[in-house]
Amino acid sequence: MLEALNRLETPCHIVTGGDPAQVKEVIAHKGIAQLIASVRGAPVKKAVHIRDILAQESCPPHRAIMFGDGVADCRAAVETGLDFIFVAGFSFANERHIAEVCPRFHSIRDLTANSLTAARTRAPSIDQAEASS
Repeated sequence: MLEALNRLETPCHIVTGGDPAQVKEVIAHKGIAQLIASVRGAPVKKAVHIRDILAQESCPPHRAIMFGDGVADCRAAVETGLDFIFVAGFSFANERHIAEVCPRFHSIRDLTANSLTAARTRAPSIDQAEASS
């Protein structure tokens, strides 16, 4: 997905509740660092980072998507007006937990090749690389 978004010139950022240096090590090890525009994390709150990214990219919230695996991610998306796509299986959160915070969310399994192409107009994507803080 990151490669496809990169080909579409869609900037992807990682906002983590943890140490951004650790995330940078992981993405470098996986060989995907060149696909990530920035990595931001603690101690700054996720919503603050998201607002900064949106301003940097000159992107209104309705044109951005946040992928995340936890309730804290969902809260940050709701607080900043982003659409939220829940990625299950990387934290203890499940769809019921997410629905309590974000009544309008999508699951990663809902994405199809067609919706990824349509997502091109909704840049930047903010991806969560670590369990919620």
